[in-house]
Amino acid sequence: MDGVLLICVMILTLAVQAIFSQRKMVIIFIGATVSVTLSVTVGHQTMKSIYANVPWEVLAILIGLGIFSSLMAKSGLFDVLAVLASRVSRGSHLLIIIMFSSIMFFLSGILNNLTALLLLLPVLISILNCLGTSQKFIALCFSLIIVACNLGGASTPIGDFPAILLMGTGSIAFVKYLFIAFPICLLLFLVILLLSVPYYQMKTKMNIGKVESSIGLSVLRELYRNLRIKKSLLFAGLLTFLIMFSLWTFGSKIGISPDIVCFLGIGPLLLLYNSEGEDIIKNKVDFETILFLACLFIMVSCMAGSGILNFIAISMSNYIRSPQMLIFMLMIGTGISTSIFSAGPSMATMLPIAQQVILQGGFPADVVLVGIALSVCAGSSLFLTAATAGPLSQNMIEKSKLTTQDGEMAKFDLMAYLRFGLVYFVIIQLVAVFFVLFNL
Repeated sequence: MDGVLLICVMILTLAVQAIFSQRKMVIIFIGATVSVTLSVTVGHQTMKSIYANVPWEVLAILIGLGIFSSLMAKSGLFDVLAVLASRVSRGSHLLIIIMFSSIMFFLSGILNNLTALLLLLPVLISILNCLGTSQKFIALCFSLIIVACNLGGASTPIGDFPAILLMGTGSIAFVKYLFIAFPICLLLFLVILLLSVPYYQMKTKMNIGKVESSIGLSVLRELYRNLRIKKSLLFAGLLTFLIMFSLWTFGSKIGISPDIVCFLGIGPLLLLYNSEGEDIIKNKVDFETILFLACLFIMVSCMAGSGILNFIAISMSNYIRSPQMLIFMLMIGTGISTSIFSAGPSMATMLPIAQQVILQGGFPADVVLVGIALSVCAGSSLFLTAATAGPLSQNMIEKSKLTTQDGEMAKFDLMAYLRFGLVYFVIIQLVAVFFVLFNL
């Protein structure tokens, strides 16, 4: 009985926070409070058992990677890369789309999506302001940026929350995830990029003269002429990342967990650049997201302690006899729930069910878990609101006061993105399902 109540509390909490996103912290905190109260009073769980099932190591990794991303952002490398991309493009809007989405894909695999967007979008918006743009081009360009962000984050174990959750909880090894997910995500990105080229040629092609293009690039060079790379910070950051990468790869063999690797890497870097580190910890670390996820983990822990998640997994295995159909339903359910509730809540809730399904059916865990992460990526790409990259891009475009060649204020909203989101969702979800079913 308590498990059913906890499921209802979880669904209601996620639905309400999705509708009233501006109050999501209060809503998720209330949901966690109600879940804990029900678990202790009705379900006879203890606070110690609830806390014991919370993956605190995942939160530690998220904090560590957030600090690392912010420190690397201060090096200035990514601003310089963005400006260099604009110069190489020679004012070609098609090349701008290709280069910026490609940079976003690879950056999102190392830095968190928010940091990557905050670094690149201001430069991209400045380029479009200088060269000229249209509403159709904006829709294609920023839609591609968002899906590149999502696929890049899913391509590595440190790029986005679902992959970090898998690595942090020990569900899959760092190298195993990287070797399986990166080639698939890169292939998906290249396919979507190739499909975007003919769409650009037919629907959104920008006809900018050589004179206008030259003037625009000259203005851009003046805007960013004082950009400099802080080489000491950049080299220290790259060295730290190489050490952390090596420890994530081989650390499990000597008993070093992924969260300890974060402490070993970030600690000395903060000590070396103490003033920048102090500022980042106080002002740049996204503790709001950490608190949100902590409350979410507590709710999931309460449900797991009640046995309801195991019951759901066993029931699915008993009623759906076909292994292929069972995995198909699990992955499609994950994708759709992500599109509604976002990646964090969906992955945190579906992972325990997926693990039980894997255990019950004897499925290859690594393959299925990567498939689940790809399903989360598909769901995150369906609606503009499904991933943080969407609302952030929309907000930055609105605040930039970017105007089109027709003199209209540029806009990027739910409807402008939807046609692209549907295509991205179908492509990513189908590839994820075929990959998993082929390897069962």
